[in-house]
Amino acid sequence: MFSQSANADSISQSDYTSIGQKIYQNECAGKPEYLLFWSEKEAFPSLGIGHFIWFPKGVDAPFEQTFPEFLRYVQRNSSSTKLPVGNAGFSNAPWKNREVFYALKELGKLADWQAFLQDTFALQAAFIVQRFQSKLPELLAQVPSNRRDEIQSKIDVLLASEKGMFALVDYSNFKGLGTNSKERYQGKGWGLVQVLLAMKLPEHLSETAVLNAFVRATKQTLQQRTQLAPNPKLEASWLPGWFKRLDAYL
Repeated sequence: MFSQSANADSISQSDYTSIGQKIYQNECAGKPEYLLFWSEKEAFPSLGIGHFIWFPKGVDAPFEQTFPEFLRYVQRNSSSTKLPVGNAGFSNAPWKNREVFYALKELGKLADWQAFLQDTFALQAAFIVQRFQSKLPELLAQVPSNRRDEIQSKIDVLLASEKGMFALVDYSNFKGLGTNSKERYQGKGWGLVQVLLAMKLPEHLSETAVLNAFVRATKQTLQQRTQLAPNPKLEASWLPGWFKRLDAYL
């Protein structure tokens, strides 16, 4: 169990492995083939346990791509891990579209990518956790000054338990911190900061009550996202899957 002052340095390898397995179940349904995934509904692939997105050249979408950042993290923190792409390839995904991606995958030409992603669960989890904690000041900067103490208190209460830490980290990886101005529909975001602003702390701060309050706020925020989306029907079709993931925080 994490303490309220938990930080990336205090989290053990076994903690990272546990967090990695939980994220793997959420993002990939525990299936290795989903470590290399490209949705028919998206213009970019989603890679690894966190489904880190990576834009092909020429793609511009209102989401923050994180896979190049993960590759640089591995390069800095694990000299023994061989990257399946050269330094020049960090900026853009090396596959121009979904058809090329899956054609190469079926031919076995993405086996090095598959092996890299299967062998780096703990690194991926560490990247997710450390990225989350390094971004907290950025998150708080987006909060009105008269509510920063309140939001910090909510974060602290959630960090006091392993389930709360996982919920914070997983949601921020799942739907972002909410600090990217591009990640808005009609001016409204759906990231962690928006969830924390909507969350109402219960009177009694038990782990279960706090997690229930957090999950209620996430569902409210994502419901609003679907209503404001350019294609509400499409986004509403994703809600059952999203809600199932959120319920697993409890």
